[in-house]
Amino acid sequence: MTKNKVVALVNLWDQFEADHPGADLADFCRHYLLSQQAEPASDPHEKRIPLEGRLSAAIYRMNKFTQFYARKLMVDTPMSNMEDFIYLATVLDHEQGDMRKSEVIHRNFSEFTSGISVIRRLVDRQFLEEYDDPDDARSRRVRITPLGRATLYQSLGSLGHLAQIMYDCLTDAEKRLALRILYKATQHHAHHYPHNRGLSGGEIVNYMTGKGIEEG
Repeated sequence: MTKNKVVALVNLWDQFEADHPGADLADFCRHYLLSQQAEPASDPHEKRIPLEGRLSAAIYRMNKFTQFYARKLMVDTPMSNMEDFIYLATVLDHEQGDMRKSEVIHRNFSEFTSGISVIRRLVDRQFLEEYDDPDDARSRRVRITPLGRATLYQSLGSLGHLAQIMYDCLTDAEKRLALRILYKATQHHAHHYPHNRGLSGGEIVNYMTGKGIEEG
């Protein structure tokens, strides 16, 4: 390998390490090898769409596939949809075993009105129990009931196949790389989401793509 190629490879490793703190050499090698692969064949008109647009479309389609398979797998479970499952799991996984309703909603990045509807449905089905917050008279808390816990565990058996169905087409190296990249993007948006919740669409564009994100 010539000196110039070694320098280029070191520079790529340096950039990868800066973009992915905690990554090791094996992670870089997987990233580098995958980056050298040709893009999969696609509809010619998609080539005219900016890279970010194509990525957004791909993620949107994967979300639709996830919802489709989840509905099929949940038919024989007491859960009515994936969102109910995620809300129950959020409360169960919380270290205190109970949460403020607003906290559950914000943890799942939901609009307040739609989040309240999910919680109300889970309370009506006796999967969650709602009660006054002893530390704040203005707030209400929820905790998972024995029925909710049993239902959640029952649904886990069916949904355990979801990830296998969705991602068996990828190699382990591809899964690790995809997870690292999506985790980086998720952490970025989770950090800025509280600020963006009260902004208009135009204000979000200005903040996320302009100097506002650097000043904020």
